[in-house]
Amino acid sequence: MDVLKLDSNHNLSEDERTARQHKTERLRRILNYIDENYSDKVLLSEIAKRENLSMTYLSHFIKDNLNQTFQEYLNNIRFSHARD
Repeated sequence: MDVLKLDSNHNLSEDERTARQHKTERLRRILNYIDENYSDKVLLSEIAKRENLSMTYLSHFIKDNLNQTFQEYLNNIRFSHARD
């Protein structure tokens, strides 16, 4: 599943492909961390620190790529696990 809003990579420069790959890897790390720790206290500030990002940048990064806020995503993960 490609969680980023990306178009086809065929018309991208090598630098653009690399940037997208880094973005995808970052998002996967963040989502994996949330998925592995959803039952604990998960803080945006802790994830930002782990990724060496500001909380503002991380908040926008998540919103831009998931079309939901960090808290909405976390709540949805928790709800999904509770439902299962």
